[in-house]
Amino acid sequence: MTRRMLMLALCAVACGCSAPSKGFLDQRGMDLADCFDVSVGVGELIPYARIKITDYAVVGAGQGGTIFSLGWHGRYTAAGTLHEAGNGIPMVWNQEWRGAPPMIETRGPCLTTRHYDPDAPPAEGTRRADRWWIGAWAAWILSVRANFNIVEYADFVAGWFGADLLRDDDAELHHWSDRLRVREKPHPVL
Repeated sequence: MTRRMLMLALCAVACGCSAPSKGFLDQRGMDLADCFDVSVGVGELIPYARIKITDYAVVGAGQGGTIFSLGWHGRYTAAGTLHEAGNGIPMVWNQEWRGAPPMIETRGPCLTTRHYDPDAPPAEGTRRADRWWIGAWAAWILSVRANFNIVEYADFVAGWFGADLLRDDDAELHHWSDRLRVREKPHPVL
């Protein structure tokens, strides 16, 4: 029975990840995929570790990240770069960046801010749900990151009954490859 449930969940994710569409199963697959932020890769030589119980309790330490990683960060940053960076001083400051927005900065308990691309922000519901990730990340030669979003999961379950709690099913997906290129700034003429 457990194998069947796992296969059904994987099929729903595959339907959603194959090509963005407006079909019912496609939307449920994307909602399920939005529940997870996972990656595995090659970490830097300087260690970094972070534990997060929502944006209201984040503890990170070290200065490192990932040189190369494969994984999924949800609809909003799924097409970001393979590089992830983290800097942290326990209980004082922590910052994470995945190469594509958002940049997440925590300055003590309950003081996390997220900086999104102003030209391509996520749906309003996605911004609210972003505060509810639970998980961990450790990077030192090997990088392993695993997070689960409880609000996105509620959106996934509600979607089976016709409710889109986060109103993200019709959100336009951004193509980050164009935005990730470094744009040259003009030098001032003296």
